[in-house]
Amino acid sequence: MRSVAMTVLYSMFEKIHPLPIEFWDDLKSGVTEKHLPRKTLLLQHGSISKEIHFIDKGLARGFYFKNDTDVTSRFIRENELIFSVNSFFRQKPSFENIQLLEDSVLTSLSYDALAGLHDKYPQFNHVTRFLTEHYYILNEALVYSMRMKSARERYESLLASDPQIFQRVALKHIASYLGMKAETLSRLRARLR
Repeated sequence: MRSVAMTVLYSMFEKIHPLPIEFWDDLKSGVTEKHLPRKTLLLQHGSISKEIHFIDKGLARGFYFKNDTDVTSRFIRENELIFSVNSFFRQKPSFENIQLLEDSVLTSLSYDALAGLHDKYPQFNHVTRFLTEHYYILNEALVYSMRMKSARERYESLLASDPQIFQRVALKHIASYLGMKAETLSRLRARLR
């Protein structure tokens, strides 16, 4: 019997590329389920990302420090993968921090276990290449939004695409993500109500 996470991963991966049944047995034996409290730091700046996590339940954020200011770069929620792409795939120190914003349940796979799956199942390379491209496309869209859209357009876009984020995340983190001060976001929200 598959766990909920494995069922979601199965559906996600099979849409990208079919994988043999043995792959799923090996994946299941390589993952660990973790129940972690809110505020857990999954990755700290300067450390190497040793695991890739699938969020079964919960919410996390990626963030950096710029001049001692905490800058939110992304939010990651249920049914999404969370890891530092650069640190994980290159096994180099991370530029970012990843922190849980809610009590969370994660299904985690180590770098070595993932490398073993790639070696044993060449078809799996299609899946990870597709997912890596997907995350880079999302990142490019975010960079475009930050450089080309006004604060109001960024806010309206987030509100349209993910209205629940405002109930789950502190306004200071959302403001940081949108590239504005918390006071600016509060004024903008009041004006647009």
